Order: sequence, then C-alpha cells, then structure tokens
Amino acid sequence: MMRFWVVFLIVLFNFHTACAENFVAKVNRNTVPFGETFILTLQYDGNPGNSEPDLTPLKKDFTIYSVGRDYQRRSINGTVSHTYQWNVALAPKISGTAIIPEIAFKNLSSHPIKIKIGEESASSAGVPKFAIARSVNNTSPFVQEQIIYTLVLKTTEDLRGKEPIFDSLGSQDWIIKRISEPFTSSEIDNGIEVKKLEIKYAMFPQKSGTLKTPEVYFKGYYIDKNKNDHPGFPLSLNAFMDDSFMNGFGVNPAIQTVNLTAQPLDIEVKPVPKINNSDWWLPSSSVVIVDSWEQETPSFKVGEATNRQITLTAIGVAETQLPVPALKEVKNLKQYPDKPEYDTSASEYSDDVISALRMNIVYIPEEGGEITVPEISVPWYNLKTSEMNKAILQARTFKVAGNKKVPAVTKVKEAAENPRQEAEYENSCKPKSTVGLIFLSFAAGLGSAWLILRLMQLRNQEQKKEKPAPEIEIAEVFKNGSLQEIRDAVIRKAREISSSETILNLQQAADVFANEELKIMLQQIDAALYAGKKINLDAKKLTRLLKTASSSVVKKKKQKSLLPELYK
Repeated sequence: MMRFWVVFLIVLFNFHTACAENFVAKVNRNTVPFGETFILTLQYDGNPGNSEPDLTPLKKDFTIYSVGRDYQRRSINGTVSHTYQWNVALAPKISGTAIIPEIAFKNLSSHPIKIKIGEESASSAGVPKFAIARSVNNTSPFVQEQIIYTLVLKTTEDLRGKEPIFDSLGSQDWIIKRISEPFTSSEIDNGIEVKKLEIKYAMFPQKSGTLKTPEVYFKGYYIDKNKNDHPGFPLSLNAFMDDSFMNGFGVNPAIQTVNLTAQPLDIEVKPVPKINNSDWWLPSSSVVIVDSWEQETPSFKVGEATNRQITLTAIGVAETQLPVPALKEVKNLKQYPDKPEYDTSASEYSDDVISALRMNIVYIPEEGGEITVPEISVPWYNLKTSEMNKAILQARTFKVAGNKKVPAVTKVKEAAENPRQEAEYENSCKPKSTVGLIFLSFAAGLGSAWLILRLMQLRNQEQKKEKPAPEIEIAEVFKNGSLQEIRDAVIRKAREISSSETILNLQQAADVFANEELKIMLQQIDAALYAGKKINLDAKKLTRLLKTASSSVVKKKKQKSLLPELYK
C-alpha cells in the first residue's frame, strides 16, 4: 500500500510540473494600422534558466523594435510559482493579414496568432492612417552615377518624429546625400485630408551588379484624440521635432508610436563602359573647368611666382569622385599645385548634386623669353550623349621678363641640389690662367655662396629626417565641423600620402593606412554617416592613430619637397 502512495505522489508531482511549464503568446490588439507598433507577450510559467525564445521567425513579416523582460514570483499557501514574460514591440512590414508564427522555447512552442494589418482606416472611405513610399528615377545606372531617391510619408494624423535614417548595413555600397529639405503638402483622398512629407536624396552606387537600396526607417508618434486628456494640444506634420515627447512614451497613454520601413529596391548597376578606355571614370551631365589668375593679365618674370586658381565643377557627382587635374611638365617652368579643396551643394534648378574642386597652382619660370602654360584636360563620360568628352583649359603662351638664363645664385642653389650639375658648375667656374685677380675674387665669392647654401641644405635635410610625418588635425575638424568633414579630411589625407586620386571612401582610405584599430574607427564613422546617427568619437585617439599610420606609410616613400627652400 505504501508503495502505491509513493508512485501516486511521484506521478502527481510530475503532472503538476508538466502543467506548470506553460508557454503562451498573446497580443495587445489583433487589428493594427500599418506603421503602428503592437506588443507580443510571450509568457512562460516556470524557471527559464538561461534559455531565450527564438524570435527569428518574426523577422519575415515584422520589424522587432525592442524586447522587454518581466518577472513575477508568487507564493500561495507555501507554493512558489515563477512567471517570466518577454514583451516584444513589433511593427508589420506587410498589409492585409499576417500570422505571428509559432515561437519555440525549450521543448515548447506557442500557438500562431492572426493579425489584421492596415484594415483600420481614417474613415469608411478606406484611407490608411499611415503610408510610406519610395522611388528612384533610374533603376539601371552606371557605377558611381547619381540616382535620385524620393521618400514620401503620408498620414491622416498630426505626425511628429525623427528624420528618416538609412540602414547602415545596407549603405556600405552607396554614397548617400540629402539634397532637399523636407517638403510638406496636403491632398484630399476620398474626402479625407492627407498630409504628405517628401524628402529627396542623391545616391551613388559604388560597385556594379545588382544592388539593393538600403532600408529606410522612420520612427514617430502622434496623439490619439480619443485618449488625449488635452484635446487642445497642437500638433502638425513635422519629421524633425525634439525628443521631449519621444521620451514620454509609456507615461501618456494618448501617445501612439509609429514605425514605418521603406523596403529596399533592386538596382541593376552597369559597369564602366569600354569607351572610357581606362580613363578616370566621371559620369556626369556636365563638367566644366575654368581658371582665374592673380592678375587679370598674368605677368611672368624669371624667378618670381605667379598664382592661378583652377575650378573643376561637375553635376551629379559626389566630391570624392572628382579627379585632381594632371599637370604636364614644361621645360624651364616650375609648377607647384596646392592641395585641392572640395565642396558640394544641391542645385537650385534640378534634383542634382553639384560638386567642385578648387586648386591653386604656383608657376615659377626659370628662363626669359616665351613660355607656354600647357593645356589642362579632364576626361568625363557624358550621360546625355553616351560619349566621352573632355573639359579643357586651353594652353596659353606668355612672355617672361628677365634674363634668358637663370641668375647665378639660382644656378648655385640648383647645383647644390644636383651633384652632376654641381660638378659641371664647378668646372665652369674654374679661373683660366689668364684671368685676373678680380675674377679670382668673384669665383671665391661664388664658392663661398655655394658652400653656405650647401650647409643650409644639409641642415634642412637633417631637420626633415627628424620631423615626424605631417599630422592631420582631426581633433580641430571634429570640434568645428561634422562627420562628413572628418570623412573628407581622412580621404584627402589618404590621397596625399599615397599619391593616388582613386581613393573615394573611408574603406579605401583605411587600406592605405593599414592599421586595424584605425580601420575599425573609420568603419564606425562610415556607418554613422549613412545611418544619420551621432557617435561618441574619440577625436584624440583618431588623431593619434592617423598620425602613427601616416608616419608608417610616409617612411616607406621617398620624401620630396614640393617647393624649393627659397619659396617656402
């Protein structure tokens, strides 16, 4: 008999334990307007340990915005029970009817739940409360060709929120620039006023093949008039409001969150056409190059500097795609180009980005007479005609005032810089047996001048060896500028130390510096730029890493002075 009761109690205990391990799913509402969030609650009666429900099946038709956890412990007549809850905030990706699938947990699973999406409307006319749409003006561009991405939000409510952001994971293959301020308007749909917000972006694909545009997220809120205790509270369509109300979610039951997602679009990106013939790839509808001189009518004089500014402008091109114009070598004419400066703006007359490169050039003639400043040309691909064109600055010929030969002091200096020329000059300066005392004195003076200049050059060379690699002042740029300016500064630095103008993004810049820690920071900046997010950037650390990485690259290259010491 005792054995019977023991078996009975064991079975009863196991039965009670089995019953205690319940796992159920429920939602706070079964009808959800498209774009609004709802809460899926997963409840487990028991001790879950380290186990977590598998939420992966939800991602097909829903966006998971947050997962909250709750725990309750109860004791009734000495019996202790545990209840764990996972509160999952979801927003539907589809309209119509969606099924919340079975959610697995341990050896249990929840039952599916049917959700009606987008059926609740502003009125019986069937106008949805919220809608998000996106379009592009070209689904088959060339690589790096500009396309215009238009995002449209529609609502029948007084909607507020943050600026839409692009998914950083999907934007690595794109350069994205907003080209318009949000434009608001309204329209009448079946007798219902619908407010509309439109934003345009310029997007540049960075590789050929099938690319997807990044997903775009909009997070906002509105006041439910049926639950609002303050009906006079003013709201209007404004996608860039402060966060004071966003921070109040959960306090005011009238505040309803809205989460909208614009799904990716497939873009077939064409490679660079063969007609480009391996030239710099610059797809545009218009490229112009102009110049301006320090004086309206430039005057050249032997040994003196003359300044010229060149401006290269392209429509529908990101600033990082602009090439630095190549300068042809000219006998007896020294050319010293400064580091280019870039800027980008939106066209006032079209949905285009306009980028410009400005570069100052110093010319120093070495001989009098006539001299020809060579032609400067930039090849580009004309998207209107499907032909290769050239933006050209014609060659110009000028008269150079001064002696036909370089002054002696200049020849002495050049001799010091060129050992072969030095030997030739020393031979030319040896006095003949018939030369008088005055010529001997002149030769001695020249020799002293050469010796002084030679010693100065050796000292300068030693200073160059001791001088560390130039440091990019990222800390100052970060203090006074934006992440875009930091990105542009890093790209220009990478171009400078690598002597390559093909560096177009932070990933390519990271390859130049070849520093893993720096590469991670640049990736974080890149992701923040595309996602439209702020990051806590350690400017001092970034400056230090760039300095160290730049030094290691510069040490591998032969140092070369851009200007003679005389003109520094």
